[in-house]
Amino acid sequence: METEKCYLCYSPFIQDGIGIGYAVKGDGRKICYACAGAEDEKRLLKDGKMIGYFDGTHFTNWPATLKIPVYYTRKSYHNFTGHDGRTDFWFDFKGLHFWGYQIGRYNEIAYVKRVKNKY
Repeated sequence: METEKCYLCYSPFIQDGIGIGYAVKGDGRKICYACAGAEDEKRLLKDGKMIGYFDGTHFTNWPATLKIPVYYTRKSYHNFTGHDGRTDFWFDFKGLHFWGYQIGRYNEIAYVKRVKNKY
């Protein structure tokens, strides 16, 4: 039996930890985690927005193969989560400036979009 391979780079899937070893694109094709990071990078640069994860110091995609350091964070009040319930953050990536936010103290899901100016 032949092992499954990445649709883009044709490398075999490697199960690491609790992950299944691959990501699934919107059209149902399976890609390796490295290619998932490259695809997420292309989408972030093309669309200027993305949903990912904020761990306090980095913005990442799901398998953490795209990991971008954040240079500034600010906590503020949010009407559902209360004091310090919202975190806004900023980062630079490939010469572009991005702003993101994450709601809730026990949540890592973050939304980012490209902004025109750094300040």
